[in-house]
Amino acid sequence: MENNFEKLLKKYSNEKLQEIILDKEGYVEDFRIAASIELKRRDSDFDSDAYKNELEQSRKESIASYSSTNESNHEKYPTLSGISVVIKILAWVTILASFIVLGVIASKDIKLGFPTILAILFYAVVSFILLYAISEIIKLFIDIEKNTRTNKNKTSD
Repeated sequence: MENNFEKLLKKYSNEKLQEIILDKEGYVEDFRIAASIELKRRDSDFDSDAYKNELEQSRKESIASYSSTNESNHEKYPTLSGISVVIKILAWVTILASFIVLGVIASKDIKLGFPTILAILFYAVVSFILLYAISEIIKLFIDIEKNTRTNKNKTSD
């Protein structure tokens, strides 16, 4: 089944089709590609494949330039970045609170025994490491996504 572009382009001469293909400002990309295909169908000497490739390259460049400006102005996952920061702060608060608790225990002369103090210290260090690691893993996933997108844009060129 023919689309409207094909019906219209069949009426044009080879010279008119060449004009359409070369006029980047006057016609939309899809219409220019359809003109290129029509010329190829007619077995014209005009190298329509080269212009189709040029159109595809310019489309990729526009998408890449849009993505790079969009990335530089805005982070893609601001909520995840915020959560990462909150978890990192929580890690520091946890370890500081544990040391404050130990300080209060020591100042009040409360006899908890060595195993209890060791358990509090162990809890503080393990909690800090886990929370900090979770924060870093979130940042890692964001970086992986950004690098994957960047590499995809580079390889599609």
